[in-house]
Amino acid sequence: MYLFNKGITDADQMTAIWQASEGIPLFLSLLTFRPQDNVDPTSDVVTNFLHGIPQQESAKRQLALDAALLSRPFNQDDLQVFTYVSESDRPSLYQWLTKQPFVRSRLQDGRYLYHDVVRNLFSRYLCQRSQKHYEGIRGALAIHYQGLLEKTEEERGKEAYRSEEWLEQLVAVISQLLLLPDQACHIKALERILHASYEHTDKEQNREIVRALSDLSQKSTPYPLSPVAHEIIIYLLCYINADHGSYEWLEAGNALLKKVIHAPAFPSTVLAKMYYKRGRAYNNMDNKFFDKKLAIDDFQQALTLFEEKNYFDRGFAYFYSGNYREALAIYEQALEDNPQDADAYFGRGWAYLRLQEYQRAVDDFEHVLELAPSYQNPGGLYNGLRQAYYDAGKYQPALSANDHYIEEHPRESSPYAFRGSCYFALGNYQCCIEACTYALELDPSNIYAYYERGFARVHLREYQLGLADFDHILELDPRWSEAYNGRGWAYYYVGEHQQAIEAFNHLLQLKPAYTAAIRGLGLTYYQLKEYSQALTLFDRRIELKVPYPNAFTDRSRCYQALQEYQRSIQDCNEAIELASKGSQAYFQRGLAYLCLKDLEQARADFTQSYELEPTRIASALMAEWTRLCLEATSLPILERLKTIATVDSQNYIAHICQGVALLLHRNFKEALVELEKALLIKQDRWEVYFWKGIASAFLEQDEEAIPSVEKALDFGLPPTLLTPLHWFEQERPKFYEKFALPLLTKYE
Repeated sequence: MYLFNKGITDADQMTAIWQASEGIPLFLSLLTFRPQDNVDPTSDVVTNFLHGIPQQESAKRQLALDAALLSRPFNQDDLQVFTYVSESDRPSLYQWLTKQPFVRSRLQDGRYLYHDVVRNLFSRYLCQRSQKHYEGIRGALAIHYQGLLEKTEEERGKEAYRSEEWLEQLVAVISQLLLLPDQACHIKALERILHASYEHTDKEQNREIVRALSDLSQKSTPYPLSPVAHEIIIYLLCYINADHGSYEWLEAGNALLKKVIHAPAFPSTVLAKMYYKRGRAYNNMDNKFFDKKLAIDDFQQALTLFEEKNYFDRGFAYFYSGNYREALAIYEQALEDNPQDADAYFGRGWAYLRLQEYQRAVDDFEHVLELAPSYQNPGGLYNGLRQAYYDAGKYQPALSANDHYIEEHPRESSPYAFRGSCYFALGNYQCCIEACTYALELDPSNIYAYYERGFARVHLREYQLGLADFDHILELDPRWSEAYNGRGWAYYYVGEHQQAIEAFNHLLQLKPAYTAAIRGLGLTYYQLKEYSQALTLFDRRIELKVPYPNAFTDRSRCYQALQEYQRSIQDCNEAIELASKGSQAYFQRGLAYLCLKDLEQARADFTQSYELEPTRIASALMAEWTRLCLEATSLPILERLKTIATVDSQNYIAHICQGVALLLHRNFKEALVELEKALLIKQDRWEVYFWKGIASAFLEQDEEAIPSVEKALDFGLPPTLLTPLHWFEQERPKFYEKFALPLLTKYE
């Protein structure tokens, strides 16, 4: 019916056309575009099509074939690449070509393109007929597209790199170069792709480049692709597609480097980036191919190749080599040249972060946001900002910066583990557990999430769950020795001191300067009252120049246990110099002053501790206790004790405060109930036993009262705090004379 509608009714002609076209509609249209011509069924479709064009119209015959090599939709201007088409003939030939049945129009921009099947047929035919002509046209098209690409870049500047036109021109250049036989063209294509991927393209554009390269690499392609070009394409596909630093990526990168390292005229800037990228891969500690030496070698090689004014890459080459001061100097130089250089502030912020100048890092990262609210690398910016805030002790801003980071990486596990770290630092352990649990849903192998969750569970007294998290870390990676730190602390808090010692010692055998384990081991020996061993460990921690106040407050406790109170106070003073707003040092110093019977100074320190940290209710209790030792019972003291009890109602101190308040109200039975509740939570605290003894004495339960007070002294009650026993001089004279007075006299 199709042939009949075209006016072809001769049976022999119809048979010949059907045989030559194999019944394929597109081929039928090619063979019938001039119905008056005879078709040779023994010749192929292209030969029959060309036969239909008169010999004297050689330009048309050649144009129909050569235009099949165009690698992007074309318009009339593109025909200038064919030198046999004169400027005067160009419009008519363009009109003739675009009316052929195998040429399709693009409605969106008015350009044209060949049907894929015909393009393949004509390209193969052209190559087989004359390899030299075929290559000449390919070379001319590469030059033509290169000119268009450069014109677009010049006219549109940086905006060009986000345009569809620029990407299309880039792919056209690459395709033509790779389809040429000489290796110099292949290296030029490689240069174009790498330069674009390093400097300009985004993920979506890279996908388009990968799609084009994949099409070229197919075995079914009609184009004669050389083995070298095919090999380069395979390596490029892997280099662009594979995860940075993976085995496949490194293999591809190494192979590409070998091809270009000695290539004449290969741009040093691109070669520098290849070394730099490989250095980053070797420098990644989470990568099983981590090799610091190889990384530094690559960074040093990159530094010899980078242009002097390429401050950004030069700075980070020094940065990743661990030369943070050198990186800082590079970015300082960049800011001298351009004080508004957001990249320089970004790089300097990271340098300050690694140099532990956290506030300066925060300032630089925030300045980047002021200069460039839509900074090109938001993930890197907010990653740096969140870490700088965290290390500066600004955990709430760190959470906010981390939320921005999550917007850039919504399915990444690590920012949720980081969120857990922030909540942990803020003391919000339940939120820490929830964040880390979500991180583990995204990535069940996230060791850091297990680690943070384990410690949060320990702080919530979920010791077995915490231990399970630390054990799971060791199942995932037996080399992750920090898990022994977690196990040590879990065992410490649960009171399994020998297992705590084994865990801390195991870690310290692997990492002798791991200060958290040194501290944990020291505190464990302190709990066992092995003060000499504890003191040795606390000394060792201080010798390591640990910048934490608790290094001195821990040793202060040890000195108190050894009754070296002046040395204890001296260590507290050192801690206060390190952190004037640290409440623990004031609390510890208050205890030392109690032991020296300086109640006024002790009360001042306890009060200061509580004011600095209103949730530290132990300080508040001690402030009121010393006040009871210095002055008569009063209504304000009662009210303050009740208020303290509401701050953290689950804390054993809250029950003591409530019990003492009830006792002072002479509700002795109810007071004893509250103190028993405290004892259920803590069985080794002298505060609980002393006040239980007082309540029992008021209830005339001397068989409970006397052992309780004696146990309080055994657990370390400063004798100065025995003063409330004087209350019984009037309340219970016989009890006072038989028990209280001898005890008070003994410790005066």
